[in-house]
Amino acid sequence: MANKLYAMEQLTEEVAKDVAASPQEWMRFLNTASRLYKYTFPEQLLIYAQRPEATAVASMEIWNQKMYRWIKKGSKGIALIDNTSGPKTKLRYVFDVQDTYKVRNLGKDPQLWNLPVEGEQLVADYLQEQLSLEDTEGGLAESLHQAAKESMQEWLPDALEELRLDVTGTFLEELDEQNQEVEFRELMTNSVWYVLLNRCGLDAQEYLDAEDFRHITDFNQLIVLGHLGSAVNEISRPVLMQIGRYVLNNLENDLKTVAKEKEVVYNEFNTLMRESNTDNTEDREEKRRKQTMREISYSQNGEYQIPDISLEETRGTIGKYGMMRKEYLRNHKVARFNILTLQNRLDSHLMEIDSQARQRVDDLMNELLEKDPAPDKMADGMAWTRHMNQIKAQRSRELVIQEIIYS
Repeated sequence: MANKLYAMEQLTEEVAKDVAASPQEWMRFLNTASRLYKYTFPEQLLIYAQRPEATAVASMEIWNQKMYRWIKKGSKGIALIDNTSGPKTKLRYVFDVQDTYKVRNLGKDPQLWNLPVEGEQLVADYLQEQLSLEDTEGGLAESLHQAAKESMQEWLPDALEELRLDVTGTFLEELDEQNQEVEFRELMTNSVWYVLLNRCGLDAQEYLDAEDFRHITDFNQLIVLGHLGSAVNEISRPVLMQIGRYVLNNLENDLKTVAKEKEVVYNEFNTLMRESNTDNTEDREEKRRKQTMREISYSQNGEYQIPDISLEETRGTIGKYGMMRKEYLRNHKVARFNILTLQNRLDSHLMEIDSQARQRVDDLMNELLEKDPAPDKMADGMAWTRHMNQIKAQRSRELVIQEIIYS
């Protein structure tokens, strides 16, 4: 019997409502997001929906060709939306490191960093220097809090403006603009801080509790949650990448230097590394994983399984104006790009923009030719071609790009 396909937009809408249903659910999502901070918000949301316990995911090609690890027989793939490998959106599949095993004598472990307790103050000092934070006695937790607040201030104006375009039909619509800003600011700051704390191995719930995320229930639809999730992801990722590079490349030597200065014998650095999860934490997380994972069916694909998740196919082609719009959204309107991706509306949006842009070019061409007629084509074909190209390339397209592509 054929498996029932789970529409991607249905899955994303469901998981968005779930993670915004309560502060506790949002915090559980942030736990997953903190481990997978290099992935975009749409990818984090989909991984959370399918494998909330994932720690390091990659495609089968990367596991095989770069890490020399094979996928275990019967492993279940994680479906993600791929809008980078061609003009149209499609699905791609990734696997968690737990689904792989090493090739003998060749296999590699993912380069995951863990911060030892002894290195926390050094990381705090490093962040203060790199991010120009205030000198504080609050240790690493306070430095991370400062980093979250400073980064939020830079993001807030543009992110808030984008958010307000989409509040219609959500609980946020019932709030005035001042309270919308208060809730967005508080949630963004606390969520970024939580992600930073959790990834650095600190107990985030010593500093933040459910009350700090009480406003998450107002972000009750994907269209507004996407703005919050994208901002949290975009703010926390560069901070964690900086910390990760320092821990992997410099921390060991700095710890040895400090130990030497204090005349403390420094023994094997690896013995100081803190495990990312304690046994008790793993037990609690296992219960949460079972509660979080959805009833998604799988189909056999060779020796592994892929989820029965589908994207609605869009008919038509995406032209150059659609591709220009895609690059603009990806680089300058990240939240909008992510929301369209998760709603499976990106391709149709790009086709619509492409059609509008082409029609507008034709209309502008006619308007400009009325004001500045072309030379007679029969009398001087070269002059006619030059004139038409100039109007189309230098005037019509420039106006269309500003009016439609960059709007």
